[in-house]
Amino acid sequence: MNYICIRGIRNILKNKLSNKIIIPVGLLFSLFIITGAGCDITDTKHPVEYEGWSIYNVRNSGLPDNNVTAIEIDQNNIMWIGTWNGLARFDGTDWRIYNKNNSGLPEKGIRAIAIDRNNVKWLVTSRYGWLVRFDGNTWTNYSTTHNAIGSVNSIAIDEDGILWAGTYSNGLARFDGTDWKLYNPEFLRFPYNEIRGIATEKGGIVWLSTSQGQLVRFDGVDWKIFDEEETGIQNFYINTIAIDEHGILWSGSAHFPTFGLVRFDGTEWTAYSKDDSNLPINRIISITLDTDDIIWMASHGGLARFDETDWIVYDKDNSGLPENIVLTIAIDNEEKKWIGTRGGGIAVFSENG
Repeated sequence: MNYICIRGIRNILKNKLSNKIIIPVGLLFSLFIITGAGCDITDTKHPVEYEGWSIYNVRNSGLPDNNVTAIEIDQNNIMWIGTWNGLARFDGTDWRIYNKNNSGLPEKGIRAIAIDRNNVKWLVTSRYGWLVRFDGNTWTNYSTTHNAIGSVNSIAIDEDGILWAGTYSNGLARFDGTDWKLYNPEFLRFPYNEIRGIATEKGGIVWLSTSQGQLVRFDGVDWKIFDEEETGIQNFYINTIAIDEHGILWSGSAHFPTFGLVRFDGTEWTAYSKDDSNLPINRIISITLDTDDIIWMASHGGLARFDETDWIVYDKDNSGLPENIVLTIAIDNEEKKWIGTRGGGIAVFSENG
């Protein structure tokens, strides 16, 4: 039995009727079909085009929501897009939408996505922090099958394919594909602390940021805590972490402290703020590095680019960016930047036009 993808029909009707174009009902039924594996939408609409920019939103594409919280690109260069209203798969032409009603997702909002070396998708949901695995056919909710994990805030996959999950109240979780292991040292114990951000580097090193403003390095045995006293940076509070090919750690702050971006080369700490650099705002939501190790930052003041010398800031006033609150960035194999915004959908930016 086939079902109609009501949202897809509603959006295309809204667009076409506003242009006074009549579409045969039979055509609509042929365009929007749901199966048990999600809602397939043949994209007959086109993104808004600017010079070097393309915009995808609910009016011109199959995107299910204009609030885009996570974007990851799999081994086949397919986009997996987390929104407030479901998970979207986009292959450049067609959209497939997964939500609570047509898939194994336990709730509609997506907070984070990671893809392992077997091309399996790992998802964290928005409201309850469920950890969900999707292999293309089967959905598994590990927060219910393994209750000790509880609610998850962030996830990362290391070079050996190990999944690391930062939880809300149960410390750090490690999954090797068979067994789970929980690390819950004293400083991570609820209700005093939770893991907000997580990143991995070569050698099995895991970096964490916590709700108490700490940056933590874990090598599988020992824990090293970096805080305001250790770094010499006032109001040290880390939200997101990324590590470049040279092992340099880049971290972004939250809650508008005295700095926005921090660089750590293993010896020295360097902080950048909107007062002493061209950083647009002291609140960095996520950091992504391109193949040249250029830093791209999603912020509440637009998209920032930093090559350790020069800054470029893209916002609504000087670019095709649809909204200034940027939540996530992914970079495809053509070096195009896929930028998820709050309320504006996705902007795709090519520096070469």
